[in-house]
Amino acid sequence: RYYCDYCDKHLANNASQRKSHLCSAGHAKLKANHYAKFRQPDEILLTDSGKKPCRNYFNTGQCQFGQLCKFSHLTDVERYKLVDQAAKLKAQQDPVQLLCQAQAAFDKWRNELQSSSNPDFVASGANEPANAK
Repeated sequence: RYYCDYCDKHLANNASQRKSHLCSAGHAKLKANHYAKFRQPDEILLTDSGKKPCRNYFNTGQCQFGQLCKFSHLTDVERYKLVDQAAKLKAQQDPVQLLCQAQAAFDKWRNELQSSSNPDFVASGANEPANAK
């Protein structure tokens, strides 16, 4: 027997049965709903941009097409949250920004050491005694 994880169904294990099931609209809808859980905020915003609001979804709270709907199911509040999440993720993943933050932390540490009463601190940042040969 063939088991479809997306649909939670057992089917006869033959090619024609599997093919007809995998090509069905119900299977496609459940598969799309499954993978929609793992999309990144910027990907959601990109695919949703330019779509008109789904009248069915906003009037009744449900849409028969689910993730396959060609209209948007995002409210303005959800859209703003996604924009904020995408910006935070980008800031975390941007290597230039991480480098700038590390440099700023190092500069702050070096300035604190310079301003302390440590006469052995060398201005170059090396922690060697000033009178070393």
